[in-house]
Amino acid sequence: MTKYIGVTIGPIVDTISRAKKTRSAWRTSYMFSYIMKKIIWKLKQDNRIELILPYSKDDSIYTKPKKAGLFHDRLIIEVKKDFKLKDLVEIKDSVFEEFAKNAFKDNLDKKTKEEFIKYLDTYINFYALEKELDSKDNIILEISKYLDVMELQPQICFMQFEENKDYLFDFINDVSNDFLEKDAFEEGYEIKSLPEIAFTDIYKKSLEKVEEIDKEINKGKEDDKYPDDEKCYEIFKESMSAEFKKHHKYYAVVRADGDGIGAIIKELKVKEDYQNFSNILFEFAKESVEEIEIYGGLPIFAGGDDLLFFAPIINSSCNEYKNIFELTTALSNIFEEKLKNLKGKTNKKGTLSFGITINYYKYPLYEAYNNSATLLFEKAKKYKGKNATAVKLLKGGNKPIEFILSKAEKEKFQEFLKIFNYDNKDKKLIKGVIYTLENQIELLKLIQNDEEKLTNFFINNFKKEIHTDKTQINGLVREINKILQLVINYGKKEETENLLKLLRFLMFLTERGDE
Repeated sequence: MTKYIGVTIGPIVDTISRAKKTRSAWRTSYMFSYIMKKIIWKLKQDNRIELILPYSKDDSIYTKPKKAGLFHDRLIIEVKKDFKLKDLVEIKDSVFEEFAKNAFKDNLDKKTKEEFIKYLDTYINFYALEKELDSKDNIILEISKYLDVMELQPQICFMQFEENKDYLFDFINDVSNDFLEKDAFEEGYEIKSLPEIAFTDIYKKSLEKVEEIDKEINKGKEDDKYPDDEKCYEIFKESMSAEFKKHHKYYAVVRADGDGIGAIIKELKVKEDYQNFSNILFEFAKESVEEIEIYGGLPIFAGGDDLLFFAPIINSSCNEYKNIFELTTALSNIFEEKLKNLKGKTNKKGTLSFGITINYYKYPLYEAYNNSATLLFEKAKKYKGKNATAVKLLKGGNKPIEFILSKAEKEKFQEFLKIFNYDNKDKKLIKGVIYTLENQIELLKLIQNDEEKLTNFFINNFKKEIHTDKTQINGLVREINKILQLVINYGKKEETENLLKLLRFLMFLTERGDE
């Protein structure tokens, strides 16, 4: 029998949900990752234990900036010599003490700093257990089932040192103390605000106004780089009115989680397999952060097979990915490609599902987080075959637009993406297509295989909008016809409804800023 120790920390999601700005959300997430990173780094120096999870062949993840939190909320070690839980607790205590020192520098007296460390000890759920396992036991699954139970016993404390004071979030919201940013970024850093994220595709097109925005951003107290979002939007809208569209007031919160990971872990047999699997997830997390940043998004968390990030809906200025769906498709491909390195160890295939909530910039962040989680775990991961993307657009006082794209149905998924990328979007045309699908689907079934008849049908129905110019609509009609055939072939009402919702979403992207 071999002794193992498992650890879980939190409450990560609950704490992130308290953040009201993107910077606070990033700092909150990175704080937990930072604490776990420091604990693991100290453990790596101890020859009495061996890391099982998380495991990386690249030690630079401990010593070099990685821009986002890469460390998951769980830790499993194998005890080789006389290492006890109290030794782990001592390491944790030393990390908390170092964190308190960095968080408040010399701004707290000794007594208050000690109280803050106690506060961390109470607020942060640090659960650990010892377990002896046989060589035939699956280490990750066995330890994880106990940690799952322990996580159901939260001990959240909102203790305050003084009336109306919360020192943890005083630190999180203190822009003058950037020790977490310095740990995460090599030199200089930019934690984008919601307006900067939403306006990514046109942000760089007006350099003079960008300078004006920068000045506005730097108003207020020294080092205050995070202004009122409303003011930023006013500047953006005034300077770029010709290109300003309604979707520029909306941002996406994206949650992702691996499908079939438990089945993969179940087939792993020896310690080296677990370590290799963990290393693969680290490589995926690092690459994901890079791709999200290329697109113009803000990675909040990338640990294991979990992702959380903010992103623009559209980024026409990005060469690699023009919209959020191209990015999530790329992340899925990276994930599946990385897991191929387990060939010979498992026959199971892992995929990635997404929950994407698209919100007005004034919409509360905590509700956006919760909605994205619901979409991911209650919609996408419960869709047939999983490997899906569930999307919800919360559009002002209107009824939400919600649809699911199945990446497993590759042909249909690719056709959906083509419609989304169609350059000559015309609001009236799209609106007409929606009306037609709703009211004349039976007729369209009869002519679905005759492209000429279908094109003439669209022209006759939309001649006022297109002035009988066939070239204007042929591209869009062809793409809609392809999807229509796929939808009709599936023969399910929900498939047609899904297409209608996607088209309504596409129409939203064509709307001007004041519509």
